[in-house]
Amino acid sequence: MSNLYRAQRRHKQKVQRRQADEKRLADGDKDWDTPCQNCGQVPTVHPTGLCGPCCFGEAETAGGNW
Repeated sequence: MSNLYRAQRRHKQKVQRRQADEKRLADGDKDWDTPCQNCGQVPTVHPTGLCGPCCFGEAETAGGNW
């Protein structure tokens, strides 16, 4: 492997790690990047993959109360 290839690979790995660190969410946080597995809406409740109404029920989330 050439030195240029190794440097490019290291740079790509650093960028991927930085992006992964920025994406870390705590349980219960709103995830605006992942659509609901059931209805396709955003945001979803991390880590369930479901939006508020699908996760908690429609009456529980009225007015964005989640």
